[in-house]
Amino acid sequence: MGRGRIPGYLSYMARVVVIGGGVIGCAVAERLSFEGHRVTLLERDQLASRASGAAAGELSPQSTTAPAEEAAKQSLLLFPELIARIEKDSAMNVEYRVQAGLQPAFDQEEEARLRAAGGRWLDAQACRQAEPSLSTDVLGAVLLEHAHLTPPRFVRALARAAAAHGAAIHEGAPVMGLSAPAMRSTGSSRPPARTRPTGR
Repeated sequence: MGRGRIPGYLSYMARVVVIGGGVIGCAVAERLSFEGHRVTLLERDQLASRASGAAAGELSPQSTTAPAEEAAKQSLLLFPELIARIEKDSAMNVEYRVQAGLQPAFDQEEEARLRAAGGRWLDAQACRQAEPSLSTDVLGAVLLEHAHLTPPRFVRALARAAAAHGAAIHEGAPVMGLSAPAMRSTGSSRPPARTRPTGR
């Protein structure tokens, strides 16, 4: 798809500019392009080259308050549909897997909160049988479902899926400032070529 350029500026045809190629930026670009928006994403280095690439990749619905914990659980339930779409559109496997985990309690207040939140409760003996390295101070734990994925692959898959829906993904394209009157973002002095991220 051809896009006119003004030297030193982004294509004037871009309707949405996303700055940053981490998990949030790529997720925004993927969703907006999936919904039909014309998106350009700019990343000054490489996709997932900073915090998003170093994250543990754990998706665990845990919180200190009941409303936030319920929201986290609902968010986790949305992931299978998202993963299926991303892997299909990007032709990448993000190594998403669901498994069981323990959320332990070490005092009576924690135990009361965890029991009230629901889920299968394991007493101290059952906890140590399930995870021998747990401290002997544990009073019990809730057995909960959580998930993992591989963050660098997930970020790349989001970007590739966005590109599949027409987004322009630019790596090595630092943003130097914004020109509000002209409604343009100024990037590196030499406009980068459009790239589509690879699987690695």
